[in-house]
Amino acid sequence: MNRRILVGLTLLIIVPALVGYFKWRSFKHLKVQGRPIVEWAMALNGPQDVQQAELVIRETGTAAVPSLIHALEARDSLLKKPFLAIAPRLPDIVSVRLYRWLNPYEKERLRLGATRALELIGPGAEKAIPALGKALRDPSAEIAMHAAFALGNLGAPAVSTLINGLGAPRDETRFFAIQGLSRAGTEARPAIPDLIGVLRGTNSRNAREAAACLGRIGGVGAVRAATGLLRNPDLRIQLRGIQSLSALGPQARSAVPTLLEFARTDDPEVRKTVIGALGRIEPANPEVGALFISALQDNDPEVRAMAAEGLERGDVTEATSLNALIESLNDPDSGVRRTSLRVIASATSRNADLTAAGAMPAFVQALGDSDFLVRLYAAQALASLGPRAMPALGPLQQALNDPHPGVQSWAALALGSLGPGAEPARGALEKLLKHPDKAVTRAARTALEQLRPSPATVPPD
Repeated sequence: MNRRILVGLTLLIIVPALVGYFKWRSFKHLKVQGRPIVEWAMALNGPQDVQQAELVIRETGTAAVPSLIHALEARDSLLKKPFLAIAPRLPDIVSVRLYRWLNPYEKERLRLGATRALELIGPGAEKAIPALGKALRDPSAEIAMHAAFALGNLGAPAVSTLINGLGAPRDETRFFAIQGLSRAGTEARPAIPDLIGVLRGTNSRNAREAAACLGRIGGVGAVRAATGLLRNPDLRIQLRGIQSLSALGPQARSAVPTLLEFARTDDPEVRKTVIGALGRIEPANPEVGALFISALQDNDPEVRAMAAEGLERGDVTEATSLNALIESLNDPDSGVRRTSLRVIASATSRNADLTAAGAMPAFVQALGDSDFLVRLYAAQALASLGPRAMPALGPLQQALNDPHPGVQSWAALALGSLGPGAEPARGALEKLLKHPDKAVTRAARTALEQLRPSPATVPPD
């Protein structure tokens, strides 16, 4: 009796499996250019024929969807796991032959190709949503990722499936679901409460992605939800709320007063994050600009550097902002000096009046900085000014002797940009033609050509 029961149970398992297998194998796939569309889908995995496969899939469009859904239903062989477990212990020749016979990754490549194809097709492939929802939880991270992207490209109809993915047991699945919602953009607004839940969670990577996702979704609801996180007593969650508002950019203007309050905190990480957010949200706001200037005196160098970047996004043309940045060139932290100089240079390139307003002395001072990157940025800035950099002729000549080849090269180019007015530097530039660094010799040669040299003066390469 027990034997009969065992046989019966075995048949109950094996017969449906065999029926399903042969039914799956007998499916008639759409053919394009003489090849089944699923073969074109697998070609998307590379390394060859990828562009041709993309063209075929795009041209075929929604007609390919039934075959691609069928491909997503392909399951790995039951022998895959046992074979991969014992393969390292088998003789090489046996392992290779078994691999060719079993082809253990065939179904995985098929599913991957199908998700990639559906990602390309986008709207019109809504019938694939249930199959893509299953693929989102595939053991293969690559399949799960492309399934999420395909769902995101479908927009509103797939949002509920992606929201369900946020409740998956694997962190990786939840991460891909968030990325899919980001692709859906404004159509993913129903997911805002669930994304706030992710921001309150323990997974930092998923939280960062959720903050970015809120920025792509946008809207009043996202701003209100992100601002609400600032009332949470947990500092970690407050920071995530600030990051979300930063991702929302100018849409989050209503949160500026609250963020200005947070800038007074004792925690340097919060101050830095707030300043970064305000630089993205409303940098031209006078109160925000005043905060940036005062933050250039902060105890934390990262806060000071972020404040300089904030001023770049605002209005550096005001004398108070420019003077504060010039003063920062005396900062003990080289990172702050680099950022401040880069901001001054950027502002100068947009507004010629700033050169006479104090930027030129700042660049000259920076040529003598102890940090080679500061000196390099200064030489680059002077090179971009052209003849306006004439007051720096002497310091640029001295910079030709800088120990760093990059500074020497840019100093030479800056001198060349002065034109004939840099004639006093000819001798120093000619000496650089024998420099062991080819970049320096090229820069010197270019500069000398701009000084209108005679052919005999500048030897060919």
